[in-house]
Amino acid sequence: ISPPGPTDHELMSTMMKRIAQLESRVTHYSKEVIEKDKKIKVLEEKTKLLTKAKDASKDSPSRVQELERKCLLLQQQVYEMETFLADYGMVWVGEETRSDSSEEAGPEERIDQATVGTNTMWKPGTSVVSSDFQVDFNTLIENIKDLNVLAGEGEQKIVKTSEGATLQRADFIPLTLYANGIFLFNGPFRPMSEPSTQLFLQDIMDGYFPSELQTRFPDGVPFTVSDKRDTVFKDKRWKEEFPGSGHVLGGNTKPSRFVDQFLNKVPSSVIKGGRVIDIRASLGETLKVSIIAWFMSYSQSCTNDHLYIQTTLLMSPLLGSEAERPPSARDITTLRIKAGEQNFILKMRFSDTIGDVRRQLEHYRPAGSGDYELLTTFPNKVYRDNTASLHSCGLTPNAALHIRTRKT
Repeated sequence: ISPPGPTDHELMSTMMKRIAQLESRVTHYSKEVIEKDKKIKVLEEKTKLLTKAKDASKDSPSRVQELERKCLLLQQQVYEMETFLADYGMVWVGEETRSDSSEEAGPEERIDQATVGTNTMWKPGTSVVSSDFQVDFNTLIENIKDLNVLAGEGEQKIVKTSEGATLQRADFIPLTLYANGIFLFNGPFRPMSEPSTQLFLQDIMDGYFPSELQTRFPDGVPFTVSDKRDTVFKDKRWKEEFPGSGHVLGGNTKPSRFVDQFLNKVPSSVIKGGRVIDIRASLGETLKVSIIAWFMSYSQSCTNDHLYIQTTLLMSPLLGSEAERPPSARDITTLRIKAGEQNFILKMRFSDTIGDVRRQLEHYRPAGSGDYELLTTFPNKVYRDNTASLHSCGLTPNAALHIRTRKT
């Protein structure tokens, strides 16, 4: 009796196993195909590069000649630039040498490189004209004549007009030379001590058109020179605008008020009728009171639109000496209060209160004007607490308020 054949279930399981094996092989082979395609593409790129390199090697003699020509051209340009810099007394140093080249160089070469780097490096201070600047007026005038010829002095140019064209002489710049400075155009006076004036004159003495005028006149412009080298110019504006004694910023602050200077010339005391009278003290009190009264009358004699209220904060510096004055007005606020068509301007301390502001206003408001409120439009707020400080109310360092009459 022959053995029984496989059942349908066994056949099905066998077929499934073989199909699974075939699928795994297909997946494996597909991955290999993809990897081989990548390798083929890389090899093709390498082949193209190799082909280009072989083609380039065929033209190597012409390539070398081209590089040699470019090198000679660059060397010629470098030589021309170095020559140009040498005309102005400058030397091109270049960037710092690399560490590897400095290590390979010998000790003598390192010393030479260090010397070149320190002695030929451009410094901005060396390009500024020194304080002992001297003007050679003869050379200056001769060079101006040469520059005028180059700028077309006396030549006429054709200028288009509404009726056609006309001949017009070139514009000129008036230049007046003084012993202590120059006048260019219509002023102001430029003293010799200014660096810009020194550079202006130095350019002309070197034979060049002034650099500060090259932007405005790129083609140059003639100068009309007025030679007053033997005259020292005195600017009258200095005496008119700054009379009295001067002070240097950061210098010693000494009392120099007119009242103190006047009192120092008055004798401290005199004897009259057998009594010793302290005339200096009594005269000083009288002058100070009169000055304060004048200042208050002046501050109140302003227009009706603006009234500067004389608070104790503004009066205190007048009464005290200069040594007692505060160094700066850091904690002072300026209040601009509008009442109809009139404006009040007050200077108060941050610590002052709304009540202090009201007390100052009561002296200047018309009698019978009635009760009022202080308010700001932005933010829209009414200040009713008389004990609140200006700093806590946000009315610092300046503020604009309005006076609104209360309705009864």
